[in-house]
Amino acid sequence: MAGIRDVTRRVYLRIRGRLPREPPLPTPKPPLPAPTSPEPPEPSPLPLATYTGHGGNIFSIAFLPDSAHVVSGSIDGSMRVWSLTDGHEVGETIEIGSPVRAVAASEDGKLLASGGADGKITLWDAKSHKKVVEGEERHLEGVNSLAVSCDSTRVASASDDKSVIVWSTSTGERLAGPFTGHTGGVLCVAFSPDAERLATCDANTICIWHSRITELALPPIQTANYDSGANSLSWTPDGNQIIAGCLNKSIQIFDALNGSRIARRKAHTENIWSIAISHDG
Repeated sequence: MAGIRDVTRRVYLRIRGRLPREPPLPTPKPPLPAPTSPEPPEPSPLPLATYTGHGGNIFSIAFLPDSAHVVSGSIDGSMRVWSLTDGHEVGETIEIGSPVRAVAASEDGKLLASGGADGKITLWDAKSHKKVVEGEERHLEGVNSLAVSCDSTRVASASDDKSVIVWSTSTGERLAGPFTGHTGGVLCVAFSPDAERLATCDANTICIWHSRITELALPPIQTANYDSGANSLSWTPDGNQIIAGCLNKSIQIFDALNGSRIARRKAHTENIWSIAISHDG
């Protein structure tokens, strides 16, 4: 009972202000966070393989249809074929005699095409690396881009002379062209999936042509209206759209049937020089 009276008395005196308040209980400090390990650095992309042999910069590269070989063209005046499975050059080096600025492989896997700074278009046997045909005509200036039709019978070339020409892969003769209308060197040429149209570009314009009759299929697309010249073009597998890698660091998508711009993707921090679309789109 005495203990109860003491407690009661202390409460009474505290209420009357005659007894100092007891200090509050200390607030427990929050536990220190567990030490964290630093975030592991993102893995750097490493090459699966490196192939050496060219004596100068490589300007163009293309897969052969078997996806096991690639062909490269260099400013050193040669074209080389590389095995992706064996990891080395296959066959003899193809000596062009002029800086090689564009290469392509036919869809049937039988031919390689080269375009040089001298304006020549030459066809080579993909296995023996022997020259098959070289046309008597050539561009007035260097070749920037090559494209082979889906049936492997035609190769189109784009040149700094502001023109595009379609050649026979069996005889080397000119089948169509020159396609003219660009105001600057033509940087890229691409056959549509059915090979009935060609897409071409310079720094200011994209053109879509009928590939057999040297006529525009649409009015030229003035890329200056979109603040972007195009360096590289690729068709979607259905042939309905063209994707452009542009000078303003963007990827732009155009309707290949009416020429309107569908979309713009800000992609890189510098100009885009080359673009390709996978076979499944």
